[in-house]
Amino acid sequence: MLFLSESVRKQRLEIGREMQAGTLGEVEAAQRLLQLDPNSGAAFLSLGNARAAAGDLAEAESLFWQGLDRNPCAFTFYMALSDLRRRRDPADVLANRLRMLGMWKLSFSVKIPDEVAAAFQGKSEKFDFKDPVTYEMFATAMEVQDKDTVDPPEVSDCLLPYRLLNDLQRQAPTLVEYRLVRDILANSARCLPLWRAALREWAKDPLAVSPRALALIIALLGEIAGVDVLDDFLELATFDDDEIFLHTHWAIWRIGQRLPSETLAKFRAATPSARPALRCGLADQMNLLPEVDGIGPALIGLLEGFSGFADDIDAPYLLLMVAAALDEFGLDAEAQRVFDQYQGILPRKGGKTLDKLTESEEGFIPKLVEKAFDGLTIEDVCIKRKLMVDDDDEEEQEEEVDEEELSVPKVPRVKPERNAPCWCGSGKKYKKCHLAADEEAERSPVKAEPARPVGDPFYKALFGKVLDSADEIRSRAEILEASRLYFDRDPRDVDPEETGAGGFFDWLVYDFRPGGTGRTLVEEYLRRRGGRLGARERALLESWRAARFGLFEVQRIDKETGVELKDVFAGDQFFVHDVSSSRSSVRWDCIMTRVQEFEGRRIFSGNGLILPRPLLSRFVAVVEEESRKAGQAPAEFVRANSHRWHRTIQEIHKEQITGLKVVNAEGDAIEFCSATYLVLDEEGLAATLGGMKVFEETTEESDPPGVRYFGWLETGVEESRRSYGHIEIRDGRLRLECNSRRRLQIGRQLLEKNAGSFLKHQGDVCESLDEAKERMSREKPKEETAQRVPSEEERELVLQFKAEHYATWPDEPLPALGGRTPREAVRSEVGRREVDDLLRMMENGEERLRKEGGPAFDFSPIRKTLGLDR
Repeated sequence: MLFLSESVRKQRLEIGREMQAGTLGEVEAAQRLLQLDPNSGAAFLSLGNARAAAGDLAEAESLFWQGLDRNPCAFTFYMALSDLRRRRDPADVLANRLRMLGMWKLSFSVKIPDEVAAAFQGKSEKFDFKDPVTYEMFATAMEVQDKDTVDPPEVSDCLLPYRLLNDLQRQAPTLVEYRLVRDILANSARCLPLWRAALREWAKDPLAVSPRALALIIALLGEIAGVDVLDDFLELATFDDDEIFLHTHWAIWRIGQRLPSETLAKFRAATPSARPALRCGLADQMNLLPEVDGIGPALIGLLEGFSGFADDIDAPYLLLMVAAALDEFGLDAEAQRVFDQYQGILPRKGGKTLDKLTESEEGFIPKLVEKAFDGLTIEDVCIKRKLMVDDDDEEEQEEEVDEEELSVPKVPRVKPERNAPCWCGSGKKYKKCHLAADEEAERSPVKAEPARPVGDPFYKALFGKVLDSADEIRSRAEILEASRLYFDRDPRDVDPEETGAGGFFDWLVYDFRPGGTGRTLVEEYLRRRGGRLGARERALLESWRAARFGLFEVQRIDKETGVELKDVFAGDQFFVHDVSSSRSSVRWDCIMTRVQEFEGRRIFSGNGLILPRPLLSRFVAVVEEESRKAGQAPAEFVRANSHRWHRTIQEIHKEQITGLKVVNAEGDAIEFCSATYLVLDEEGLAATLGGMKVFEETTEESDPPGVRYFGWLETGVEESRRSYGHIEIRDGRLRLECNSRRRLQIGRQLLEKNAGSFLKHQGDVCESLDEAKERMSREKPKEETAQRVPSEEERELVLQFKAEHYATWPDEPLPALGGRTPREAVRSEVGRREVDDLLRMMENGEERLRKEGGPAFDFSPIRKTLGLDR
């Protein structure tokens, strides 16, 4: 029996009252509970705790495992086992994994028990331990921390079914992965007892398993269990929840398809004690069974005792269902006989119900036939979620076109050849699809649509219509699949403000092809509505369908017109008309975007993504390596994987930042270091510092009164002396600032050796770059001020400095060229490309600076020197 009887429930309550009154001990109570319910979790927990308290840890662990196998969705046994094993070995791997599973179980809870929240709250005040999300955060953190750790085989094997169940609970609210369903089926023998235990656990405590997880557990039991599970399912066959009802009946149907004779025997055994509502369900299920011996008598047996329940609300349906099923199995004479025999027994109200059930044009349709799950696979149910109420895929029907609309059809912009594929995307030849309609359209008067510029509301409105159609065309499961593909994580964890999020909707419209149809949203929109669109709308949709996604490098800019682009991987060049890009782009910018041809010119489609020039070479290497493994040309590979490049760019950037070490001229890590002194004699101090070659006063007339500045400079050179730090004397204190600990130590030695009698050291402070960034992120940001355009004198000085710096660049060994100089590198074809890439990166930065009004350096003389001028 799935649900505990009323008698057992009352006895359990009585045991609880006796324990509270102190007349019954914990162990005795547990033993009595097990007599009533062999699967009692409370009993196994009490017995296990008692043995642990007595020091019998082995027996305690055995009892906890028995309790877990009977209650796999409760956090208690995972935590109890984890704590017990940690007592024996604090580093026990299995204990850590059990604790993580316990955290996940708590995260699935509707409400955290007060005693659990209090226990965790005592360890940390920073988190709200009454919120299940807190436990999800901890479980996720533990998972991430251990993701690269390979568990011992015995641990992986031990936890396999528990982990599969946990993954099913995690994925049930959104999207179940194919891999998970595959793994469950591959390990069905080990999963079966745990799945049945989870079902029984829910029957005692409906909050133990979420409704959607329960529905999927039931469906999977229908795929892997034998007929013995039907006893439990028949208790759920009339359950008042649409999703559980549908998944239960699918599971019963699936067992009936796998084991028809044994299933029918179970149905017959259940009939005598079945209430009318369940008999209706049995009749529905028998109707869907393959033809087996005894099906006729089994159906007729459902009407046994009919006179005793003829006034039940379900009696008319049962009679019709039995007669319809008999007729379906070719027993039409029997069908007519039982109908005539029992129809007259129905009361007047039942007779009216009978008439209503048969008066529709289609006639009587059995409930389960109407639900149309006959033929659904376990993948349809678990992965495509066909039986989830708000995930039901609406039937993909062509919208009806009334005669008035057909009288003025629209003309397609381009008419295909008769044997060419039709423009609508159906895959049929044009002559067998829209040819006749288009020819009729040519003969009909069509009002010409006014010419409108691209980018006007027409363009945006059509994109909005296509995007809105996703609610109708795409199921919720497909939208979740798209989100997982694009962001590579649970949709609930996606921040709408993150980089790349804006491109999701473009990709969803232009590129995403779900497993069901293989069509993009644009293609599906054309297929369904193409015949009723205006010529310009259809032309724009066709342009989107043929849009080309790629990585493009800006070669030339025509102000207020557009940009000349080169496909980095395909190599071809073309001009794109886009005024906005002509204003914002600079030469050698790299853009990941879509380019479409519309009304005789190329334009951009949707949002683009800038690839920072310093990341280009690494990005190209990633694409070339992965496309080679995939057996695709790089340009084709880029188009096929348009959903992931925004993440790849972020990952490459993160790699570069992570591997970056900022050092000073001595190779020491940059730190913001300072030493503070109390000044005992300011005049003596200033005179001493001024007399030392290593210190040079830099105080200016415009500086505040009473403040003096000194630079700590390199000695032994006459020009371009390197600065090691600086000194500020203000309000009776001296402050020495340097960019490393070593410089601070040397600077202090210089000060204290030469001016120690004028100073009293008060303390040092050092702050790393990471610490400084963290501090600044906490501080209130200052209001941004407009960037000042440098004066002409400043521009000349900066350009002079750049000219001096780059004068020797062709002959400087560079790490980016493997230690070769640019002049040496250009002697080979590979080297020429490497130097050209370096120059493009620098030119791109200078062009960006020029656009902002800064002093930009012209690299054309260097190009000419190296023979790379163009």
